[in-house]
Amino acid sequence: MKELNYDSTKEISVEIQSKHLMVHSVHLNLESDLNGFGYINSKYPIISGLAGISANMMVMSVIFLISFSAIIAPSKM
Repeated sequence: MKELNYDSTKEISVEIQSKHLMVHSVHLNLESDLNGFGYINSKYPIISGLAGISANMMVMSVIFLISFSAIIAPSKM
């Protein structure tokens, strides 16, 4: 039998109907099986953050340079 990973639990509800039971603490541990970019983002958040910021700065620099060259270049009419 193969387990389907697409059908995940979205909500867990626990109701305690005892007047003599008191809950001191609750701990929920979620585990995921990630691969690709999701794995890199969850295991190495600083590296993925730096890579995202660097990619954003490079795209913005290219847009700025193209815009600046269009303003500075002499227009041929």
